[in-house]
Amino acid sequence: MSIKHNEQDYMKLNLQHEMTAVEMNEIVTYIKYIPEPPPLDGFAEEAMNRWRRSKRALPAPISPVPLSARQQIEILFSQGWWREVVVGVILFGIGYLVLSVTEMVSPMFILSIVGCIPLLVVVFHTARNTLCEMGELARSFRIPLHKYVQARFLMAGVISLLLNFSVTATAFPVWDHELVFRTTLLWCIPILINGAVALVLSARIHNFRHLTTMLTMLPVFWLLLFSGEVVVNWMTSVQLLGLMGLTVLSAGVFTIAMIFQSRVLRKGGFLIGA
Repeated sequence: MSIKHNEQDYMKLNLQHEMTAVEMNEIVTYIKYIPEPPPLDGFAEEAMNRWRRSKRALPAPISPVPLSARQQIEILFSQGWWREVVVGVILFGIGYLVLSVTEMVSPMFILSIVGCIPLLVVVFHTARNTLCEMGELARSFRIPLHKYVQARFLMAGVISLLLNFSVTATAFPVWDHELVFRTTLLWCIPILINGAVALVLSARIHNFRHLTTMLTMLPVFWLLLFSGEVVVNWMTSVQLLGLMGLTVLSAGVFTIAMIFQSRVLRKGGFLIGA
């Protein structure tokens, strides 16, 4: 027969005393059946009203201060952008020197092959930097990832264009306007096409080594293309208007590739593990 205890007995219970299983069950049963206090009328409504009043009392969230143009440029040039450009220019010079000495192609087509190298190097290193959470870094700077990436690519493209213009003005007679203009169009088309292909590849290929291989094959493709006599004869004999049309078409393809990559980056995907 179990012994009934009142509340005072439980309060006076010496916890150091070894309790029996019966006494333990009685304590558990007593705690289980302790009546809960009834909820106050209007308790939920009062709690919601207090929460609303506290929310109204808080100051309005302050919108982030827009970055100045100088700060944006500093961020865009971070993570070794200048080092990438220098490496690209060095590789450009080596490639130009090798093709000039070996005479594998006509001097008119050398820039068509090596002119895109600085841009491809920047794409290459931008892909590698994604392994270091470049996307999170860009977002922490309050710059959209697609703007951050494409601004780096565009600036590298501008550097490539300026470099090619400088070499064209130095290596070809300036007074022969038709030759200079034809040569300029001949290297503008591959740069735009290579830029478009690099944008698409960087958005679609999710393996760093595969992307590196594909980017390396682009100059090789143009080298093989301009080594053929049929292509060389057609390029040197086609009207300037036709080359201008191909340049405009290449610019359109490049623009479409930028739009495509921008959509992919806005969805959060970029290269390896991004």
